[in-house]
Amino acid sequence: ALLSMIKTMNTFQFKFQYLTLPILVIAGKKDKIVPIYRYNRPQDQPSPVEFFTSLETVNPHATVKMIDNCGHLLILEKPNIVNKLIMDFIKQN
Repeated sequence: ALLSMIKTMNTFQFKFQYLTLPILVIAGKKDKIVPIYRYNRPQDQPSPVEFFTSLETVNPHATVKMIDNCGHLLILEKPNIVNKLIMDFIKQN
């Protein structure tokens, strides 16, 4: 299962760089799930902030918004903040 997850995420990162539409990435600063797929050694593990903000480097069309005191289930944990970020993004684009 882990190997399948790694392959899926590598495919995502490869395809992500070629997207040309505006992209909104919303993530929790305390997310403990997403960056784990890639690193075998805990000391090599980027923080969630490092991982998600790196996506702006991968694709210049990406905008990353990080939510304080929030983990992987941001829609359940901070629904009002997520909704506002989405609405603001839609209005700007």
